[in-house]
Amino acid sequence: MAFGSVFFPTGTYTVTRTERGELVKGRYTAGDTSTLEIVANLQDVTGAQLRDLPEGVRTEDVRVLFTTTELIAKSDTVDPDIVTIDGEDWRVIRVKKARVFAQRYRAYVERVPP
Repeated sequence: MAFGSVFFPTGTYTVTRTERGELVKGRYTAGDTSTLEIVANLQDVTGAQLRDLPEGVRTEDVRVLFTTTELIAKSDTVDPDIVTIDGEDWRVIRVKKARVFAQRYRAYVERVPP
């Protein structure tokens, strides 16, 4: 699938976004959460797309979302967006922007363990 597949969405998904947290007495406290709805095309990951994942990622289940909404990936300073897919939570681990199309994103998501 290519970035153009966002024009053929597979559904509407709920995204839970956590605002940047802060250190309180030396402990990290997450910020407030908010939710938003996105329209996206959900696909299984191909072997070539697996090479796009960050170094050292070890996960059982990865999918890719093609969307026009920029999602926030896991990093040292920000909590990742959580996407609800079929009642399960999936964490955004990497986001790539299309080079050709404006406002097209490929977001890799991994299943959050129960």
